[in-house]
Amino acid sequence: MELAHGDTPGLGVSRLPNCMINRSRTAGRAIIPLMGWAIGAVVVLLLGMPLAAVWWSRRTFWSRLRPGKERDPFGDTMRRHELGAAAMARVEDAVLWGRRLEDPAERAAVVDLVQAGLPRPFLEGRSTWVVVAVVIWGTAVAAMVVFAVVDGRWGDVNWFTLVWLAPAVWMAGNTRRAIRRNSDPPATDAP
Repeated sequence: MELAHGDTPGLGVSRLPNCMINRSRTAGRAIIPLMGWAIGAVVVLLLGMPLAAVWWSRRTFWSRLRPGKERDPFGDTMRRHELGAAAMARVEDAVLWGRRLEDPAERAAVVDLVQAGLPRPFLEGRSTWVVVAVVIWGTAVAAMVVFAVVDGRWGDVNWFTLVWLAPAVWMAGNTRRAIRRNSDPPATDAP
């Protein structure tokens, strides 16, 4: 028995559409749009990436990074207060863990090091809408966590974010604590 064009052996006459029977005719039509997208993506990458790199390199952030002497708060503090390596190790430990030191020179170095390396607070100098947006976001996150815990949906709480943020908040508190504990009390004049 001879099979007609498009028939499948053992299944009788099949009702395949012409595009499935004669693939050579339609294959070329399907590849042309696909190749157009591929060529377009390559052109965008070849032209867009260098243009984006040039644009990014001209931003003000990169223009502030000039070759030469880099900022070194640790070394500057060490030289300014004339401390040795062991004393600077104690100073660094006090900064990291918020401890009080007994030596007045080391205490002054702790305050100086923290203030030299302390970044500007996030909301300081920001516009009002940024402050409002951060407050709304923080309130929404806190409310979502409270509602999830109250409803017993522990899986809805993003624990990774909490684990990631907790040490950062704790370390920020340590630097403030280091300044508070190592600042000399104001002099009081006794009568």
